[in-house]
Amino acid sequence: MQHLIEHLPKELQKRAKQVVEEGQNISNNQIRSSIDAADTAARTINTTVTIRRHAWLRTSGFKPEIQQAVLNMPFNEQQLFGPEVDTAIEKLKKDTDTAKAMGALYSPQGRGTFGTFRKTTFRGGFRGQATQASTSQTTPSTYQGQYQRGGFRGQYRGGQFPRNRGKFQGPKTPPNKQ
Repeated sequence: MQHLIEHLPKELQKRAKQVVEEGQNISNNQIRSSIDAADTAARTINTTVTIRRHAWLRTSGFKPEIQQAVLNMPFNEQQLFGPEVDTAIEKLKKDTDTAKAMGALYSPQGRGTFGTFRKTTFRGGFRGQATQASTSQTTPSTYQGQYQRGGFRGQYRGGQFPRNRGKFQGPKTPPNKQ
């Protein structure tokens, strides 16, 4: 355009240069806006993929640590998850299903309250009373009160809880017998 402007009269050259500069500014702004639109579309796709991954992982049943690791894996444009991620997820799913199946067979929780691996917590005695074993030893670990080693030990079964259930009044000392 510059060689055409040189052939114009002096008064028109100034106006022609202004028109060319204005056209360059307009084209630069159009290029910037198209780049911004492409960037926005890419961010939207990334957000959509992240939301889909998060929704899928929430229903997968994986541990939160595994879910976070999968969320941080790279995105493949062709699929929601890339081939490496798909194989890793399938392996994790198989391992989780196997662990759940084996857990139902061998874990104490799978056998009910009185399974072979579960130690019963009721050893006799009532709230505030010492057992015969604790008369010779006065340590808190042998005392069969409501709270033993910082937690409820399960002496009250069948819905019979103490009246002051929510009020912990500190460990009680066993009575001294002579």
